[in-house]
Amino acid sequence: GNKVSEDGGNRTKRKWLLNYQSKTLRSELLGRDVPLQATVYSLRCIKKERGLDGYLLNTRPDKLGSPEAVELQREVREAAKATKGAKGA
Repeated sequence: GNKVSEDGGNRTKRKWLLNYQSKTLRSELLGRDVPLQATVYSLRCIKKERGLDGYLLNTRPDKLGSPEAVELQREVREAAKATKGAKGA
């Protein structure tokens, strides 16, 4: 897309940037707050999944935007397995 001036009709290329927000979300499985930068779209998905843990457990790794998020997903999955194992014992 271009930004077009009103007077002369000059066209300027425009950058389409993602709407990143800095947030700190609570992970119940890890028992700690997790600071992260997330898009508004992903924050809406996190809310829909009823929290960060649900979002990370139900999202494919290739849909996460960064290696840090994939690492966090691995930690949450390990914590979920440990919790499930502790309840069964």
